[in-house]
Amino acid sequence: MTRKALPLLILVAAVLVSGTFAGCGPKKQDQITALQVENANLKGQLRNQDGFMEDIQSLESEVAQAKQEAQDARMELARAKSAAPAVASGQNVVMNVPGSVLFAAGSDKLTAAGKKELDGIVRTLQGQYAGHRISIEGHTDNTPLVRTKAKWHTNLWLSANRARSVADYLISRGIPENSISIVGHGAGKSKGRLVEIVVLSR
Repeated sequence: MTRKALPLLILVAAVLVSGTFAGCGPKKQDQITALQVENANLKGQLRNQDGFMEDIQSLESEVAQAKQEAQDARMELARAKSAAPAVASGQNVVMNVPGSVLFAAGSDKLTAAGKKELDGIVRTLQGQYAGHRISIEGHTDNTPLVRTKAKWHTNLWLSANRARSVADYLISRGIPENSISIVGHGAGKSKGRLVEIVVLSR
């Protein structure tokens, strides 16, 4: 039954109740009562359908937002791959991975794209930089936390937990635990949301 048909059925039922059977006997009264019940049921279905429409609109909005976040992550990953994978910083080597590639907004759980990116870094660490100590340093931007403020309190704690998640993943892929240290930096515009994997000089 379509949404447009429901109000028409309700109107017909109401007319039948108020006009056609007015002043009739017990049998007709039973019919009137049955129509009144059906009328109430139809009104309930219409209310439920309105609720379903609101749920559908909410889900469509969430899907659109998820698609946009996925597109943003793909663009960040493409930019990261187009840049040099490692940049010399003094005697250390720094590998930067954008936070939007590694994590969803306000989260410290690695994304599938983030894990894939880290797998490539693991191969580099195990090959070219085997035996070096590694510092995992989380950075966030200076945008105040809103939706996840109750969980993280400050950007500092979010950046530290993101660094820990990256360290845990590297360890799970064979990087020695005793070679890794974790640092969470306060928020700042200069670096924005990213995780630095710093290979320390011997």
